[in-house]
Amino acid sequence: MSSSNIPPGVNLAAVAGPLLIGELLHWGLFGTLTVQIYLYYLTPFPRDKTILKVMAYFVYTLELVQTILVTNDAFRAYGSGFGNYDELTAMHTYWLTVPIMSGIVSLIGQLFFGYRIWFCPTQGFYLGWSRLWLHQHSSEFRDRRICQRSWENRQSTSASFQNRCRHVVWFFCPL
Repeated sequence: MSSSNIPPGVNLAAVAGPLLIGELLHWGLFGTLTVQIYLYYLTPFPRDKTILKVMAYFVYTLELVQTILVTNDAFRAYGSGFGNYDELTAMHTYWLTVPIMSGIVSLIGQLFFGYRIWFCPTQGFYLGWSRLWLHQHSSEFRDRRICQRSWENRQSTSASFQNRCRHVVWFFCPL
């Protein structure tokens, strides 16, 4: 493909590199999660409630869907759209996979640990944890909305801001 649509002065490695590294790290962490869920399946935990087991499998399923979507986006950027700068910088489903799906997974994980901490005798620790939880999730949805607005107005927004917004969402949301 022709690479003539790359704006002058743009370092292509600085645009493509962080995305590729993030996608490879996503696959590595998904492999770790797969081993953990397999060991959880093999090892009977008779004292775990059924809802906790269902929650673990639900989080794994959500991560599986997220990995499929991230892989599809990576293939569109580096495979079928190779050399096409617009395809490389397109948002695809990153707006869903990074802030929304990661936010849901971290919400479930933190609610689980909040449930465990609820039985601790120290209430001050629980209040501090809940403040941190509220701040994290409100920041995730705020960042998603800011990036969505800037992406919708990308004709009037500079290319460097678009890339910065995409990389901020990719690196600072929990994977």
